[in-house]
Amino acid sequence: MSFLYVDNEGTKFSLMKGFSENATVEAMAQIFIEVETHDRSTCWLARVNSFSNIADSPSRGDCSALKEMGFKDVTEAAVKCLNTICMSMMAKLGETAGHAVPRS
Repeated sequence: MSFLYVDNEGTKFSLMKGFSENATVEAMAQIFIEVETHDRSTCWLARVNSFSNIADSPSRGDCSALKEMGFKDVTEAAVKCLNTICMSMMAKLGETAGHAVPRS
């Protein structure tokens, strides 16, 4: 079991449902499901507000507080991972761009 905290309700529910009316968010949700399925993992999704989110400052480029706590900077590895995710999203968006419709 893993835990994923997001600071956006829309993101949380899109990941939980596996789809969104927004094509980009839907591609991300589908990739999330593929990773969960591939890893045979279960992820608990919860919302955390920005003030309590330890990743909020790093997402804005400020890693100083985490470095002071002894965390290692893995930016290079994260960029490689993000590039892989983006390539997968672009492939999915090629299939779904402009076709995001509400589900019934």
